[in-house]
Amino acid sequence: MRIESTAARGNFRLLTNGRSNAELKYDNWYSGKAHTVGGHSIEIKPANFWATKFDIRINGKPAGMITGKFNGHFQIDLSQSEQGIYLLKLKSAWRLKFSIYNESGALQFQLVSKNNWKKLNYDYEVIMENFDGNTDLKNLLIICGYAANRYLTNMSAV
Repeated sequence: MRIESTAARGNFRLLTNGRSNAELKYDNWYSGKAHTVGGHSIEIKPANFWATKFDIRINGKPAGMITGKFNGHFQIDLSQSEQGIYLLKLKSAWRLKFSIYNESGALQFQLVSKNNWKKLNYDYEVIMENFDGNTDLKNLLIICGYAANRYLTNMSAV
């Protein structure tokens, strides 16, 4: 599985065996609002002025929130949809590698960047570890892709 950037503004698609499963599109260049196209819908939008919290809606229903922490990690709380809490941490800065942990601290999977200097954004290879299956993997990957983009946006603004 991989996450492939499709536009400089942050759009990406989730690929499995070379086939597109879902695509996340941002509403415009400077907006934190994003939504999936095709299939079921995921909407993510800023919940506060500082863009440190983001509301998640799946199929039109509140599903949870992404919260940026001061240490740079992102907490993905999907407890409103009874799917658990996850933490996205940057593990390597030279070759971007994000690790995703569940609420008990077990590594679920990693997003490892594939540098392509022709693109402004990154493609990620998904390395599965000990995924617990409590959450729809496709939804979680889309949400983690969004959080990884937000991480890079926050770091470039510093």
